[in-house]
Amino acid sequence: MTRQVSLSDFPYWIDFQQISFFVSVFTILFAVVGWNILGRLEYHFRIFTRLFGSKFRGCYVIALYIFCFSFYRNLAFNWAINDQPKFEITNIYLDYFLYFISLSLNIGGIVFVFTSSWALGILGTYNGDYFRILMEERITQFPFSILSNPMYVGSTMLFFGRAIWQTSPAGILLSIWVSLIYRLGTLFEEPFTAYIYSQAETKRKKKQEQSEISENTELQKDFQEWTIEEVVNWLENKGFGQYKETFLSNHVNGSVAFRLDLNMLKIDLGINSLGHRFQILDLIQKEQDLLKQELERLKGNKWISERKAIEEMAMKILDEKVLSNIRRKLELAEMKILGKRRNTRTGKNTNKTFWVFKKD
Repeated sequence: MTRQVSLSDFPYWIDFQQISFFVSVFTILFAVVGWNILGRLEYHFRIFTRLFGSKFRGCYVIALYIFCFSFYRNLAFNWAINDQPKFEITNIYLDYFLYFISLSLNIGGIVFVFTSSWALGILGTYNGDYFRILMEERITQFPFSILSNPMYVGSTMLFFGRAIWQTSPAGILLSIWVSLIYRLGTLFEEPFTAYIYSQAETKRKKKQEQSEISENTELQKDFQEWTIEEVVNWLENKGFGQYKETFLSNHVNGSVAFRLDLNMLKIDLGINSLGHRFQILDLIQKEQDLLKQELERLKGNKWISERKAIEEMAMKILDEKVLSNIRRKLELAEMKILGKRRNTRTGKNTNKTFWVFKKD
């Protein structure tokens, strides 16, 4: 039978001789520490990806382990508080009040846990980041719109709700232990998650740069490595099919075509018409200009994509308030620089301007 205690029994609110209490303490600790250790081993060494032949299978196996161990942790918590003394509530109004608090905590905890799991999905909930299964964008829907770690908050609420329902001092103490462990867990998890996404963004940028370099090379090959037949077809499409045979007999490929001049066209290729010679050279020059324009466009797209990538990475790591503060400081710095340049040109004293920005 469960022993009842009152305020006067303070030293005996918690029975530290019960082994179930320390089992609960350990399972609460290892639940968070364990999945962080397994996640980092996977990220650095890909142990489970190699073991199960796929990062997705590995992630599902770890998800099953985390789910089962969390279930055992909850059972250990229930066993612990069932073995511990409970407060004897004699005031009916206090009893109703505690019932209302417990019910509210349990409902709120269930809502936060299930809605965050729904938003993240199985892979996002259970260490998908450590398996390099990354979210495409930052989740901003409920409950992430109001909490940064709704899963941990909801789980903590469920522990407190159960402890208050049972009026268990040991349950309250274990629930505080849960909240502390979750808090410590976030101090390790959040920086490492930011590191994972920054590394992924760096690799994506490198891959994009390599793709652009490859695209530039292929673009140059399209022009520089035309075959004789391609040059002849191009010439015919431009309305100079009468010179097809002379280009063929002189083996004019793309590389040769870009080296032609007026004299070569007349002496070597027998094109006597000055107008045709100029027109053919103009067409060749246009092809060269198109190449340069395309290369410039690709270069411009590269810088645009890099800037957007940095903004996207920042959105994943930082919250909106921090980003707004950074933007404000950048705007002030830009205004300060522009004001300094303007006053330098006019020869005016800039001390007052600098003082205003320093004050801000």
